[in-house]
Amino acid sequence: MKTQSILGFLATIFALALFLPSVSAFAQVNYIEINSLVLNEQNSFAFSAGERLDLRVIFSSNNFSGVEEDVRVTARVLGEPGISAVSERFDVLPNRLYSKPLTLVMPYDIDTSEKFVLEVTVESNSAIGDTFRVKLELQRNNYELEILSVE
Repeated sequence: MKTQSILGFLATIFALALFLPSVSAFAQVNYIEINSLVLNEQNSFAFSAGERLDLRVIFSSNNFSGVEEDVRVTARVLGEPGISAVSERFDVLPNRLYSKPLTLVMPYDIDTSEKFVLEVTVESNSAIGDTFRVKLELQRNNYELEILSVE
C-alpha cells in the first residue's frame, strides 16, 4: 500500500513537471504607444500635469492555442489612485496581433515629488496574459497662466 501511494505521488510530480512548462500566457504585450510615441519597458515617458495620454496597446497571442474569452486591457498609474482606463471585453484568438486604445487624463494637482509607473495588463476572468510597465516622469510647465481672482 505504501509503495503504491509513493508511486502515485511520483507519477503526479512527473505529470506536473511535463505539463507546467507547456502552459503559456494567452497574450504578450509587444509595446505601447503614448501620444504616438512607441515605448518599451526600458523607456520612460515625460508628461505634464493635466495632460491627456492617448495609449495604444499592441499585443500578440502567439504561442497560445484555443480562445481566451472576456479579455480586457487595463492601464493604471501606480502611485496615484484613481487614474485608470479599461477596454471593453473581447475574445482573443490564437496567432493574432491586437491593438487596443485607452485614454488617461492626468490631474493638474498631481504631486511632482512622486515617482509614477504606468502599468498595462492584458487579463481575462481566468488568467493574466501579460503585464507591461513604463516609468512616467512628471514635469510642470514653466509659464502657465492661471487666473486667481477677477473683480
